[in-house]
Amino acid sequence: MSKDLADPDSKEASEFFNAMMGIMEWSGTANVSDIFPFLRRFDLQKLRKKMVRDMGKAMEIASIFLKEREGERKKGEEERKDLLDVLIEVEGIGKDEPAKLSEHQIKVLIVVSCKISYLAFSIFGA
Repeated sequence: MSKDLADPDSKEASEFFNAMMGIMEWSGTANVSDIFPFLRRFDLQKLRKKMVRDMGKAMEIASIFLKEREGERKKGEEERKDLLDVLIEVEGIGKDEPAKLSEHQIKVLIVVSCKISYLAFSIFGA
């Protein structure tokens, strides 16, 4: 995406990065409820609560990115042909596929692609 998610002066970038790091931390934390399923409804470690909070924040910021890009496109600004432009323009070709990706599908794909990028960066470095 063209939005600079590494800009230290950007509040959105910082919040998005923190949410993504939280998502990775909570998804990698051992959960006692996996061993004792009857404890799942109590969320003893508050992992579900933390994951819902961070995923909600990441999706909210992805929604902001999407709305900004759609606004730019409506104003007739030049397309960048980055991941976000491609996702907006995707069209299904078969009868079992949607004509266009929904806003929710695009936001999920943005969050997942960023999670994969952050994970690869943390494993392989710069």
